[in-house]
Amino acid sequence: MENLITFTGIVVIVFGILQIILFFKIWGMTNNVSKIKGKLEENLNDDAILLKAQLFALDDDKQQSFNLYKESFHKSIIELFNKTISEFGDKENLDYKERNEYYKSEYKKVVKYYIKRVEKLSMKLDTEKLDSYEKVYSLICES
Repeated sequence: MENLITFTGIVVIVFGILQIILFFKIWGMTNNVSKIKGKLEENLNDDAILLKAQLFALDDDKQQSFNLYKESFHKSIIELFNKTISEFGDKENLDYKERNEYYKSEYKKVVKYYIKRVEKLSMKLDTEKLDSYEKVYSLICES
């Protein structure tokens, strides 16, 4: 009988410890959900800018549409710049050649997307100003 009480006590203690661990894991997951929600809302804002640009294009307000496309283009460049830094490090990284190639290849994709839309407005984005990692770095990071 004493062994059964000891066994039950051990099981209850282990169960209690596991409940505490589970509580903190769930608490940590709620923080992750908050981060995910923030990222999704950020993407919705970017999509909203593109939607507004398209609506202005449909209303034949080319200048407003162009301004919104330009804002979205700049946000995409900043995202690419930050992604490049997270992948390869900042300007002092020794692997600058691979970093620059990565930036340029991804930059071409971004430019292709926006050029297609802006050309229909009979306008032009200044893509040469941001076509290398160093140029963006000098505009954003150097004073």
